[in-house]
Amino acid sequence: MHNAHAGLARSEREGPLQTVITQNIDGLQQATGSRNVFELHGNTRRIVCLKCGQHHTMEAVYQCLETRLPPACPDCGGTLKPDVVFFGESLPADVLMRAISESETCDLFLVVGSSLVVQPAAALPVAVRRKGARLLVFSSVFCIGLFHT
Repeated sequence: MHNAHAGLARSEREGPLQTVITQNIDGLQQATGSRNVFELHGNTRRIVCLKCGQHHTMEAVYQCLETRLPPACPDCGGTLKPDVVFFGESLPADVLMRAISESETCDLFLVVGSSLVVQPAAALPVAVRRKGARLLVFSSVFCIGLFHT
């Protein structure tokens, strides 16, 4: 885990940070204590059944691996996959809509570690600026800075 994950979790506990919207699929933000996290691309720590939509833990699926490859859903026998968005799949509509809604009401939108290339997440900071909120971008690729209206 990075200090950035811990810093965001601390900021959420202390009040100024309301929501974390992430494209990461590793669950590290929750592991540092963040509670209000919208995972746009899902999470590798959960498994979903493509037939019934039921979610399962990695531990439960590991037990299934002992008897069947690929593992089948213990509820319906359907195909299991990591609960992540693969190329060509749509983002979960409910998560995306909640992320957009939160973005539309923020005062400051902080982007950390993103190239702002992957859509539709890359459009969120643009929408935030149109609504008049401040935008601060820190990235390993570039640093834009603070924009004032």
